[in-house]
Amino acid sequence: MMYVFLVLLMFTGSIMQMITGLGLPIIAMIILPHVISYEGSLGVVVLINLGHAFVSLLSGERRIDYRKCFSVIAVYFVVSTIAVRFLLSFPREIMMRMMGAVLVVIGLYFIFFNRNMTLKTSMAGNVITGTACGIMGAWFGFFGPPLSIYYLATSEDAVEYQSNIRFTYLITALYTLWLRIQSGFMTLEVIRYGIVSVLALTAGVLAGRKYLGNIRGEKLKLAVYWALVFCGAVYLIRGG
Repeated sequence: MMYVFLVLLMFTGSIMQMITGLGLPIIAMIILPHVISYEGSLGVVVLINLGHAFVSLLSGERRIDYRKCFSVIAVYFVVSTIAVRFLLSFPREIMMRMMGAVLVVIGLYFIFFNRNMTLKTSMAGNVITGTACGIMGAWFGFFGPPLSIYYLATSEDAVEYQSNIRFTYLITALYTLWLRIQSGFMTLEVIRYGIVSVLALTAGVLAGRKYLGNIRGEKLKLAVYWALVFCGAVYLIRGG
């Protein structure tokens, strides 16, 4: 039954990501801690990140700004290594409350402040982005929003943006997987759940590309972001 649930969640979540832009890891971390442990959820999500990064890199033109990406990745390595050491010291309720606060901030940003902006790549921007991503990746399993905001603002075009974000996701996912293994999160059960999830999300991505094309549901997107704020507020108040 759990495998059927994962297939449905990852398949529909990957299609929702294509339509609304809301990352599948966020959707997974909202739901998975209610059916498996928080640590197990982090283990499944890192495999989702890794699988999605591989699938994404296989398609489209690539033009990577290695200097920018490696700066962000280096900071991510340092910060996530430190942050993950504190992960097990927090009770599940505290982790869910902190994740709830982050979800509220993400949802409100994309509802009210999501505007196209242009920034110059800088070491300060790389450090701030890598730090935010390192903490969020280590504690909550997702870090797409700050990475997307920074890369979108500093990339010349969509090709460079997509190339940078896919490359960064791949390298950071590999490193985070190693951190999860070191922390003992990657049990046989979690690995099985992760494999099923990656197969389902791959099917969802392929189906979405074939049948949905470039559909962008603006009203659905807004509804999803408000749902994100609502879920985050519930977690913040109740602790999960």
